[in-house]
Amino acid sequence: MTVLELFTRLVPFHDFLRLEDVMITLMMGQLPFRPSEESTLSRMTDVWWENCVSCWRSEPSSHPSMKELMEKVKGATACA
Repeated sequence: MTVLELFTRLVPFHDFLRLEDVMITLMMGQLPFRPSEESTLSRMTDVWWENCVSCWRSEPSSHPSMKELMEKVKGATACA
């Protein structure tokens, strides 16, 4: 979720008042909402969001490898 924080300059689930609520939300499989274009100055492209979501999958074996992520990041930054 660090990438999300870098794009928004806010911690994920910043609108939650209690850490317990964040933990419950995550245990229920809910992820942060995609931030608005305004909040990321239109820098959170579809490719970046897909990278975030793929890393947040509940099953670790379904996460992309670092090599796959690096290739996607290189492609995302080349388009920027």
